[in-house]
Amino acid sequence: MLLEKPQAETTAPEAQHHARPAMVGRGKSILVVDDDPDLRDFIYWTLFPLGYDVNQAESGDECLEKMQKRRFDLLLLDLRMPGMQGMEVLEKSRALHPGTCVILISAYADWPDYFEAVSKGARDVIPKPLSSNELMRVVWAALSGGEPPADGSAGSNPSTSPRGGADDRPSAAT
Repeated sequence: MLLEKPQAETTAPEAQHHARPAMVGRGKSILVVDDDPDLRDFIYWTLFPLGYDVNQAESGDECLEKMQKRRFDLLLLDLRMPGMQGMEVLEKSRALHPGTCVILISAYADWPDYFEAVSKGARDVIPKPLSSNELMRVVWAALSGGEPPADGSAGSNPSTSPRGGADDRPSAAT
């Protein structure tokens, strides 16, 4: 199949409404840590097009290895994984890079998990399944330094956080 060369972008005022959206994540790095490859890919393909530098790890050990080699702006970290659990990874990651923002994700999070994670330095715990809209909102709020809305609609409640449409969520819960 022969691909056509893209035409040069125009900056004329009448063409600006057709321009590519701003790359909101430019320069921000994210490490997605989850044993579910489908969820890692869902997160990657939701955030990468926005300009985020999205990296993946399938275990806590792999996460810490990657963190020893470079600093990430944000960890999206599964609470329950084979081997090292999310809470342990949270503690060790905070020791390595205290400035890295950490958001835990889990199908099993309850209030005790939420309070433990926040007391150990996590910014938030968000429930699975994730919608792309919820994911983008929570990541943007975490990396922009903004606070989630006071009503909890940015995922700060592990049991009642509103989500976008069900059609953009992965089906597997881990």
